[in-house]
Amino acid sequence: MTIPRNWRPACLLLVGLILTAQGVAQDSASTAEDSVAAKHPAGLPEASGESKFATPLAQGMQLYYQRDLTKAAAKFKEAADPGGPESAAAYAWLSRMQLMLRQSVEAAVSANKALQLDKDLPTAQSAVGEVLYRLGKLTEAQEVFRRIALTGKPDARAYLGLAKIHWATGNYLSAKQVIDRAHALDPDDPEIFSRWLGTLPGTERLAALKSRLASAPKDSPYSKALEHMIAARDNTALQSVPACKLVSTASSTRLGLESLWRGPNQLGGYGIPIKLNDAKANLQVDTGAFGIIVNTRIAQKAGLQRSSDIGLGGIGDNGPLSGYLAHADTITIGDLQFTDCYVQVVEHLRMQDEDGLIATSVLEDFLVDLDFPAKEMRLSPLEPLQDIPSPTLSLHSEMPIKPNLHNRTIPDKYADFEKVYRIGRYLLIPTRVNDSRPELFLLDTGAWDNVIAPGFAREVVKVSESPGKVSGLAGEVKNVYQTDELTLTFGNFQQHRQRLLAIDLKAASNSAETEISGILGFAMLWILDVKLDYRDHLVDFQLDPNRPH
Repeated sequence: MTIPRNWRPACLLLVGLILTAQGVAQDSASTAEDSVAAKHPAGLPEASGESKFATPLAQGMQLYYQRDLTKAAAKFKEAADPGGPESAAAYAWLSRMQLMLRQSVEAAVSANKALQLDKDLPTAQSAVGEVLYRLGKLTEAQEVFRRIALTGKPDARAYLGLAKIHWATGNYLSAKQVIDRAHALDPDDPEIFSRWLGTLPGTERLAALKSRLASAPKDSPYSKALEHMIAARDNTALQSVPACKLVSTASSTRLGLESLWRGPNQLGGYGIPIKLNDAKANLQVDTGAFGIIVNTRIAQKAGLQRSSDIGLGGIGDNGPLSGYLAHADTITIGDLQFTDCYVQVVEHLRMQDEDGLIATSVLEDFLVDLDFPAKEMRLSPLEPLQDIPSPTLSLHSEMPIKPNLHNRTIPDKYADFEKVYRIGRYLLIPTRVNDSRPELFLLDTGAWDNVIAPGFAREVVKVSESPGKVSGLAGEVKNVYQTDELTLTFGNFQQHRQRLLAIDLKAASNSAETEISGILGFAMLWILDVKLDYRDHLVDFQLDPNRPH
């Protein structure tokens, strides 16, 4: 199938047909269906003959378990085409492979075919939910997964989908419960294993990886990926207690935000002064990045010790940047000092002349208050949770292991904050463009201005070629468009724009595994006081009309 240039409306139409055919996850199921699903959570019928992997569908499952996605997709296509008893499950699994291979239109078509063949098959229904999740329709996806779970049909992929949404909404305890259920049903599924692995303490995580490697086929793509993960974890010596722990007596601080200029008269962002060991650096504050990134000049000045090679991505078409992970004895941010930390060093930083950047997610143990009009960043401990011990305050240069899981709690002081999704390093804000339904926009102080994805833009406004240029961490963007006038609405705020740049955001969407339809950037955010609570996925935007901007 040829993917149309404007693929989003095609996918959304197909999903609409899917949901109509599905009746949004039927609640009825026979005893026989439940028995088959319980024995075969992947949706496979009982195998017969000499081999467990005798049929094309079973062979496709074996290839998927080995993470050979292209060959698995071919086997699922072979199993689906004849229209036999395995066709519905084969189309459902073909849809999953197509999602993993970045073929969203084809995935929606395959999920629709699975449901048309057997609307009561749990794995067909959960395939629909996975397409919805990839389209950024997280509320609709959650409803599909939830209804499957309520039927009592033990579909492992439905529990995986619920786990991803619970994690994105800050409901970590619920996420742990459902991913444990998914792993019990289908421990061989690599996606389920990966998500379950992320809920384990560091020492248990490494042991689980090594156990998994021992049972994986030698020299398969999956075994090689496992070997790489084990080597990386052995190298960085991940432990249950996070590194980069706070050692100063102070637990809060205030820092002045220092202007970073894109040109003689264009403010490009704000930075904060920090110290790596005894070396001073001015790092751009970036809500769309992850970790602490510095250039080689700062790394050499600070005497950072090289640990392992890495690659970093970002906005731009030049591909990932080469760099390495390095160890710093101390990092000092205002009155706060942390010890035993890792930072990322980029050999050729394609930015302005900054020393590097610091992602606000690194500071997730604190309430991060970016008061842009006052040119100040304030860090303070989050409100304590009942019955859960306060964590050791740390900087998080890697996704943190959460030793005390809890579901989202909104303290009284944060009652007016907006609920947002957090997926990896991204904070995603439901945003309307003109009269559209809410779409997910990335909160990104590291991006110069608001931008919109071309596919979504064409649904709501006229789009044309743009003479403008856009560049990011990964270089210059090649194809840039612009819209006619439009209005953005997020939280309690609206912004009317005469035009907005439209660029391809597929790299960010692929990273998040859900559709990111735009970016809320610095040129708008700099007039706001923005408070970030990463623990409970809450954001507050405040505009004081009496303060100068």
